[in-house]
Amino acid sequence: KLFIAFTDGTSKEYDIDLKGVRHLDLFNPKEDVVKEPKLRQRLILAYHAQQLLDSSQATSIKQIAQWLNMSAIKLHLIMELLFISPKIQEEILLGSNETLNAIPEYKPNIISKESDWGKQYDIWRPLVKNPI
Repeated sequence: KLFIAFTDGTSKEYDIDLKGVRHLDLFNPKEDVVKEPKLRQRLILAYHAQQLLDSSQATSIKQIAQWLNMSAIKLHLIMELLFISPKIQEEILLGSNETLNAIPEYKPNIISKESDWGKQYDIWRPLVKNPI
């Protein structure tokens, strides 16, 4: 039996045969993260690192880099993704995996050096249409 209680105080009860329902695979974070494009992974890492700094759980980028077993320079470059316009960040987070996988690692660093978001987008547009 399946019992559903609604917020208005009413409820419904259903007779359901669960024998035919297949088991769904559980979320496997290690496998699922590896499937994400590197650019998306780096942007998310940048936000996590910034959150550690903002909450004083870490004192410096160097400290976080040591925790991650990466160079401080590499983490600094990853953190520069936070300077990319919100519109481009949204495309990185929600965009096609194929397109993002085709973008070389150094290309977003060029965009993050530009302070004007309009000019950033002018650099980004052709990049996602023809990444290489």
